[in-house]
Amino acid sequence: MMQQHPPSRKPRTAQLAVLSLAAAFALAGCSAGSDASSNDGPVTITLATETRFGETSAYEEIITAFNESNDQGITVELQEIPTESYSQTIRTQFQAGNAPDIIWGSPGSGSNNALGTFADAGQLADLSDEEWASASIPASSDELYYDDGVLSAVPVDVAPISQVINVTGYGGAGISPATTYDEVLEQCADVRSQGLTSLFGVAGAQTSNTGLLALELAASKVYAADPDWNEQRAAGDVTFADSDGWRATLESVLDLNEAGCFQPGVEGGSPETVTPEFTVGKILSIFAPAGIAANLAELAPDAEISVAAFPGESADDTFLFASPSNALAINAASAHVDAAKTLLEFWMEPENLDAFAEISGNVSLATVLNGTPVSERFANLETYLTDPDRNAPLPNLVWPNTEVYDALGVGVQGLLTGQATVDQVLESMDATWQG
Repeated sequence: MMQQHPPSRKPRTAQLAVLSLAAAFALAGCSAGSDASSNDGPVTITLATETRFGETSAYEEIITAFNESNDQGITVELQEIPTESYSQTIRTQFQAGNAPDIIWGSPGSGSNNALGTFADAGQLADLSDEEWASASIPASSDELYYDDGVLSAVPVDVAPISQVINVTGYGGAGISPATTYDEVLEQCADVRSQGLTSLFGVAGAQTSNTGLLALELAASKVYAADPDWNEQRAAGDVTFADSDGWRATLESVLDLNEAGCFQPGVEGGSPETVTPEFTVGKILSIFAPAGIAANLAELAPDAEISVAAFPGESADDTFLFASPSNALAINAASAHVDAAKTLLEFWMEPENLDAFAEISGNVSLATVLNGTPVSERFANLETYLTDPDRNAPLPNLVWPNTEVYDALGVGVQGLLTGQATVDQVLESMDATWQG
């Protein structure tokens, strides 16, 4: 869906699939478990998400708290659908008329689980008149969540897209995370000279990870100076091929590879090859959502695992993508829309957002909305998370289709193998944008 700014609104008051980055989730479900309406007796509603990894599902925790606390006779059942089949299952359910009452997905139109597809088809309930819903949208994400003034989903947390770093490994190498791009290049050689594998590990065999690598570079090289670049591309005023920033982004991939910043055989890298070397400190950093730092810490109990922003040309240029990309929307055809709204309103209470983020491993949405301190695990990112001019959602979420990001990920693979040029990758992204 094409995003536009919303109308004026009241002030806001308010795992262990390491490196699985497809922005970086089969059961067939009924939309409700009771024939009673939300205003006439007990009702049961369903909430569908991808299968979550780890011992505890953050979604299940909030649902349990709601079921135990609400006095309106509403019971919520969690429906977990395997990651590889989630998007197709939900589409099939909508077509069959038996989609869950509430569905998880990502806002916009650029991801495999994009909620924009359903919003454009009129299949999601309009939340625009709900103050608790409009108050839940960070200012930097208005364009991501609103379409012609219509709000059809709410975020549940914020996922910083950062470097996940082995602090213990950095200390052993006698260095700290770089604050400038030139310092990164110097550290790459230094790390190799000490017999370590590399400064960075990349799952180069996964286009989702190579695409994320490029986006982290583009944060400072494209969007820090030109935060409206996506809007200009949508209007046809710029292209990837004529963008100095995007060209510099892809040239940096080549420069980093040539400088030995990635592990040997990076093009064949996978989570299975990168993760063990990271946890023992032979690889010092990976490109990943910051939320997996907690998972990696479990695999490396003797190491300190933290996060850091990939630096720009200078410290002042450094920019962070922090995406409220986990979102919940209500099936417009549900017999229990009001009950579903009651659950989401409960979810948006600051204490519940904090509890959800603690389990999910991401930043609490309440922190971004209300300016409260970030948790200790994200202390290195606080400068960016609390300054709206230094962070923005992942840009690919509002790209017109998933093929643009796929072209970027495949293109970076080609750069790493020498089978593609920068010009070819940029032209491919433009071609898929035009569809």
